Amino acid sequence: MATKAELRDRAANDLGLLRLGQSLQSQDTTRIESAYAEVYADLKTEGLNVWASTGTCPTELTPHVAALIADNCLNTYNPLQEDFDGD
Repeated sequence: MATKAELRDRAANDLGLLRLGQSLQSQDTTRIESAYAEVYADLKTEGLNVWASTGTCPTELTPHVAALIADNCLNTYNPLQEDFDGD
């Protein structure tokens, strides 16, 4: 089970914003938490959310929800493709 903060950190890591031992800047935390709220609302509209917005996300959904959150942030952060290629 992943908390909202764990989902936020996983999405931030996917975006290349969070490295081991680092903390997010407050504006990044705010943006990613806003993305979480948008993704959660979209899932709820479609009847696909199976956890409370302030509860924990099921383990099997965690990577997928984190990816949706990161995707929601792409216009803000626009990570370089090389970040995903391991270069």
